[in-house]
Amino acid sequence: MEDHLRLATLRRTALSDHGYDIVCVADGEEACRLLRRKRFDLVLANAKLPKGSGWEVATAAKKKNLPVILTSGWADQMSPEETACLSVDFVIPKPCSTDHLLAIIRNALKKSGRGE
Repeated sequence: MEDHLRLATLRRTALSDHGYDIVCVADGEEACRLLRRKRFDLVLANAKLPKGSGWEVATAAKKKNLPVILTSGWADQMSPEETACLSVDFVIPKPCSTDHLLAIIRNALKKSGRGE
């Protein structure tokens, strides 16, 4: 879930090119609805979304024991302890490189038992 369409499109393409099945949604409400209805391995969301926040999406994902990665323009200001308190596995800065994002995704999936 990303509120900037161009960035969402770039991420979707890059992640798809690396073998990930991606579902993009327009807002937090839609993301929470999908989390109730479908099975996912991981959630990647922007901290700020229209119609709900990435934090609300993270809470819904954690109820399903999913790893959660939030992106934010202020991620570099958070300590690992603060990230853990917010019920997310990783908070990464925006923008970040595709290689960095892929490494975080692999790490989150592995940590959750869903990856290699």
